[in-house]
Amino acid sequence: MAQDDESTPRGLVAAALLAALLGGCSKHEPGADPAASTALVGAPSPSASAAAKAPPAGPVELAILAPIVVGSTSKGWKIEAISAVHEGAITVRFVEEKGRGVVDLFVSASSDDGAPPPATAGRYAIFYSVRRALPEHGDRLAGVLARAIEKNAAAPVPPGLAPYNARAPEHQPM
Repeated sequence: MAQDDESTPRGLVAAALLAALLGGCSKHEPGADPAASTALVGAPSPSASAAAKAPPAGPVELAILAPIVVGSTSKGWKIEAISAVHEGAITVRFVEEKGRGVVDLFVSASSDDGAPPPATAGRYAIFYSVRRALPEHGDRLAGVLARAIEKNAAAPVPPGLAPYNARAPEHQPM
C-alpha cells in the first residue's frame, strides 16, 4: 500500500521528534562528566549574589545541624558555608575537595504542598541544587544532613523558617 505524499513528511517529522526526545532521556553513564549545572525539581536557581546576601548561621541554626559545622567533611565534600535563615531557608554549601563541584542544600519547614523533598527530617525538608556534580551527590549529602537534623529534634525551629518555594521571585504570585 502506498502512502500519500502528505503523510510521509509528517511521519518523518514525528520520527525526528521522537529521536530527539529519546536522545535527551538517556541514562547517565558512570564515570561520564557531570553536566556543568544541574538542578532538581524544587531547587532554586542558585545565585552567588543571593548566597552572599545571607548572613552566616547563628546558634539557633547550628543547633539543628550539630555536630555539622563549617569545615565538616563527608566522603570528599567539605562544608564551605552555612547561612542563617534567609528567604525562609538555611543554605548549607558543600564543595568538592578535589574538584569544582558544588552542592547547595536548602533546609526549610516541611510542607505537604509542592514537590516532595529529596530528604526529610521530622519537621524539616531538605532540597538541593548541584553544579558540576551529579544528582547522586546531592541525594547523599541531603541524607547526611537529614540524619544530623533527626538527632536534634528537641532543638527549637529557627525563626523565619518557612515551607520551601522553588519559584524565582519574579514568578511569585502577587
